[in-house]
Amino acid sequence: MSVNTLKTTSGYLLSLIRKYSPLSAQAKSKSLEDIYNYLPISDRLSTSGQPSEAQFALIKEA
Repeated sequence: MSVNTLKTTSGYLLSLIRKYSPLSAQAKSKSLEDIYNYLPISDRLSTSGQPSEAQFALIKEA
């Protein structure tokens, strides 16, 4: 298994833990960088994993 595959898999598992953790309601995203695998390409274009409902508001504001 490659290093990138391990990083992606571990990141995905951590995102599931955060999503279903009882503390997740308290841990709201405050910036675009909190979105899983967020990668800005230019001022008007970026890519990421699936944002949560709360993170869509951040994307709209940006």
